[in-house]
Amino acid sequence: MQKNASDLELRQLLNPANVLTVSRLVLLPPLIVALTRREGVAAAVLMLVVWGTDLVDGWLARRLGTAGPQGQTIDTLVDFTVIFGLFVAAYASGLIPAYQFLIICGLKLVTFLLQLSTLAARHFRVIATHLSKLAGALAYAYAMLLVAILLTGPLPPMQLAQTVIFVLLALAIAANATECAFGVCARPRP
Repeated sequence: MQKNASDLELRQLLNPANVLTVSRLVLLPPLIVALTRREGVAAAVLMLVVWGTDLVDGWLARRLGTAGPQGQTIDTLVDFTVIFGLFVAAYASGLIPAYQFLIICGLKLVTFLLQLSTLAARHFRVIATHLSKLAGALAYAYAMLLVAILLTGPLPPMQLAQTVIFVLLALAIAANATECAFGVCARPRP
Protein backbone atom coordinates (compact mmCIF):
# COMPACT_ATOMS: atom_id res chain seq x y z
CA MET A 1 0.00 0.00 0.00
CA GLN A 2 2.78 2.43 0.95
CA LYS A 3 4.65 1.75 -2.32
CA ASN A 4 1.52 2.42 -4.39
CA ALA A 5 0.90 5.72 -2.60
CA SER A 6 4.48 6.90 -3.12
CA ASP A 7 4.38 5.78 -6.78
CA LEU A 8 1.21 7.81 -7.28
CA GLU A 9 2.78 10.86 -5.60
CA LEU A 10 5.86 10.53 -7.80
CA ARG A 11 3.74 10.27 -10.96
CA GLN A 12 1.75 13.32 -9.89
CA LEU A 13 4.97 15.22 -9.26
CA LEU A 14 6.47 14.18 -12.62
CA ASN A 15 3.57 15.52 -14.66
CA PRO A 16 4.29 17.25 -18.01
CA ALA A 17 3.93 20.76 -16.57
CA ASN A 18 6.48 20.13 -13.81
CA VAL A 19 8.87 18.49 -16.27
CA LEU A 20 8.54 21.59 -18.46
CA THR A 21 9.23 23.79 -15.43
CA VAL A 22 12.35 21.85 -14.49
CA SER A 23 13.56 21.98 -18.10
CA ARG A 24 14.40 25.64 -17.43
CA LEU A 25 17.10 24.42 -15.03
CA VAL A 26 18.55 22.25 -17.81
CA LEU A 27 18.60 25.26 -20.15
CA LEU A 28 20.17 27.59 -17.58
CA PRO A 29 23.83 26.44 -17.83
CA PRO A 30 24.05 26.81 -21.63
CA LEU A 31 22.27 30.16 -21.36
CA ILE A 32 24.78 31.32 -18.74
CA VAL A 33 27.64 30.20 -20.98
CA ALA A 34 26.13 32.04 -23.95
CA LEU A 35 25.72 35.22 -21.89
CA THR A 36 29.20 35.16 -20.38
CA ARG A 37 30.77 34.43 -23.78
CA ARG A 38 28.58 37.18 -25.23
CA GLU A 39 27.12 34.86 -27.87
CA GLY A 40 24.05 36.92 -28.65
CA VAL A 41 22.18 34.63 -31.03
CA ALA A 42 22.60 31.54 -28.83
CA ALA A 43 21.59 33.56 -25.76
CA ALA A 44 18.52 34.92 -27.57
CA VAL A 45 17.34 31.49 -28.72
CA LEU A 46 17.86 29.93 -25.29
CA MET A 47 16.20 32.91 -23.57
CA LEU A 48 13.14 32.59 -25.81
CA VAL A 49 12.85 28.88 -24.99
CA VAL A 50 13.24 29.55 -21.24
CA TRP A 51 10.63 32.31 -21.38
CA GLY A 52 8.31 30.12 -23.45
CA THR A 53 8.46 27.28 -20.92
CA ASP A 54 7.58 29.76 -18.19
CA LEU A 55 4.55 30.91 -20.14
CA VAL A 56 3.34 27.40 -20.94
CA ASP A 57 3.93 25.38 -17.76
CA GLY A 58 1.16 26.92 -15.65
CA TRP A 59 -1.32 26.81 -18.53
CA LEU A 60 -0.45 23.17 -19.14
CA ALA A 61 -0.89 22.27 -15.47
CA ARG A 62 -4.34 23.88 -15.39
CA ARG A 63 -5.29 22.29 -18.72
CA LEU A 64 -4.25 18.81 -17.56
CA GLY A 65 -5.76 19.28 -14.10
CA THR A 66 -2.39 18.79 -12.42
CA ALA A 67 -1.99 22.26 -10.91
CA GLY A 68 -1.23 22.12 -7.22
CA PRO A 69 0.94 23.47 -4.44
CA GLN A 70 3.91 21.22 -5.25
CA GLY A 71 4.03 22.41 -8.85
CA GLN A 72 3.70 26.04 -7.81
CA THR A 73 6.48 25.60 -5.28
CA ILE A 74 8.69 23.97 -7.92
CA ASP A 75 7.86 26.84 -10.30
CA THR A 76 8.80 29.44 -7.68
CA LEU A 77 12.11 27.71 -6.88
CA VAL A 78 12.99 27.26 -10.56
CA ASP A 79 12.03 30.84 -11.48
CA PHE A 80 14.17 32.23 -8.67
CA THR A 81 17.12 30.06 -9.68
CA VAL A 82 16.82 30.95 -13.37
CA ILE A 83 16.36 34.69 -12.86
CA PHE A 84 19.10 34.89 -10.24
CA GLY A 85 21.44 32.86 -12.48
CA LEU A 86 20.66 35.05 -15.48
CA PHE A 87 21.33 38.24 -13.57
CA VAL A 88 24.62 36.90 -12.16
CA ALA A 89 25.73 35.90 -15.67
CA ALA A 90 24.62 39.25 -17.12
CA TYR A 91 26.54 41.09 -14.41
CA ALA A 92 29.64 38.91 -14.98
CA SER A 93 29.49 39.71 -18.69
CA GLY A 94 29.13 43.45 -18.10
CA LEU A 95 25.50 43.79 -19.22
CA ILE A 96 24.21 45.06 -15.87
CA PRO A 97 25.75 47.91 -13.87
CA ALA A 98 26.79 46.90 -10.35
CA TYR A 99 24.14 49.03 -8.63
CA GLN A 100 21.31 47.48 -10.70
CA PHE A 101 22.64 43.99 -10.04
CA LEU A 102 22.89 44.57 -6.28
CA ILE A 103 19.44 46.17 -6.01
CA ILE A 104 17.62 43.57 -8.11
CA CYS A 105 19.36 40.52 -6.67
CA GLY A 106 19.11 41.85 -3.12
CA LEU A 107 15.38 42.51 -3.43
CA LYS A 108 14.83 39.19 -5.23
CA LEU A 109 16.69 37.33 -2.47
CA VAL A 110 14.64 39.01 0.28
CA THR A 111 11.38 38.16 -1.53
CA PHE A 112 12.48 34.57 -2.06
CA LEU A 113 13.48 34.13 1.59
CA LEU A 114 10.12 35.55 2.71
CA GLN A 115 8.33 33.10 0.42
CA LEU A 116 10.41 30.20 1.72
CA SER A 117 9.74 31.15 5.32
CA THR A 118 6.01 30.80 4.78
CA LEU A 119 6.01 27.52 2.86
CA ALA A 120 5.87 25.17 5.85
CA ALA A 121 3.25 27.28 7.62
CA ARG A 122 1.06 27.24 4.52
CA HIS A 123 1.38 23.49 3.86
CA PHE A 124 3.80 24.14 0.99
CA ARG A 125 1.55 26.62 -0.76
CA VAL A 126 3.38 29.57 -2.27
CA ILE A 127 2.24 33.05 -1.33
CA ALA A 128 0.53 34.63 -4.33
CA THR A 129 0.70 38.37 -3.90
CA HIS A 130 -0.90 40.98 -6.10
CA LEU A 131 2.49 41.70 -7.68
CA SER A 132 4.02 38.21 -8.04
CA LYS A 133 3.15 37.85 -11.73
CA LEU A 134 4.11 41.45 -12.55
CA ALA A 135 7.50 41.12 -10.83
CA GLY A 136 8.16 37.83 -12.64
CA ALA A 137 7.12 39.24 -16.00
CA LEU A 138 9.32 42.31 -15.52
CA ALA A 139 12.26 40.12 -14.49
CA TYR A 140 11.97 38.10 -17.69
CA ALA A 141 11.44 41.31 -19.73
CA TYR A 142 14.60 42.78 -18.20
CA ALA A 143 16.55 39.58 -18.99
CA MET A 144 15.20 39.60 -22.57
CA LEU A 145 16.24 43.25 -22.93
CA LEU A 146 19.75 42.40 -21.72
CA VAL A 147 19.98 39.73 -24.41
CA ALA A 148 18.72 42.27 -26.98
CA ILE A 149 21.45 44.68 -25.85
CA LEU A 150 23.95 41.86 -26.30
CA LEU A 151 22.70 41.50 -29.89
CA THR A 152 22.48 45.20 -30.80
CA GLY A 153 25.07 46.80 -28.61
CA PRO A 154 24.44 49.57 -26.07
CA LEU A 155 22.33 51.87 -28.24
CA PRO A 156 20.87 54.90 -26.42
CA PRO A 157 17.22 53.74 -26.77
CA MET A 158 18.19 50.32 -25.37
CA GLN A 159 20.02 51.91 -22.45
CA LEU A 160 16.98 54.07 -21.72
CA ALA A 161 14.72 51.01 -21.87
CA GLN A 162 17.10 49.18 -19.52
CA THR A 163 16.90 52.00 -16.98
CA VAL A 164 13.10 52.23 -17.21
CA ILE A 165 12.56 48.47 -16.89
CA PHE A 166 15.12 48.34 -14.06
CA VAL A 167 13.21 50.98 -12.09
CA LEU A 168 9.85 49.25 -12.70
CA LEU A 169 11.34 45.86 -11.80
CA ALA A 170 12.95 47.15 -8.61
CA LEU A 171 9.68 48.79 -7.52
CA ALA A 172 7.66 45.65 -8.34
CA ILE A 173 10.06 43.36 -6.47
CA ALA A 174 10.16 45.72 -3.47
CA ALA A 175 6.37 45.91 -3.37
CA ASN A 176 6.13 42.14 -3.80
CA ALA A 177 8.56 41.64 -0.90
CA THR A 178 6.48 44.01 1.22
CA GLU A 179 3.32 42.04 0.41
CA CYS A 180 5.10 38.80 1.29
CA ALA A 181 6.36 40.27 4.56
CA PHE A 182 2.87 41.31 5.60
CA GLY A 183 1.14 38.20 4.24
CA VAL A 184 -1.00 40.10 1.74
CA CYS A 185 -2.22 37.46 -0.67
CA ALA A 186 -4.06 38.16 -3.88
CA ARG A 187 -5.72 34.76 -3.81
CA PRO A 188 -4.89 31.46 -2.25
CA ARG A 189 -3.34 29.11 -4.79
CA PRO A 190 -4.96 25.68 -4.91
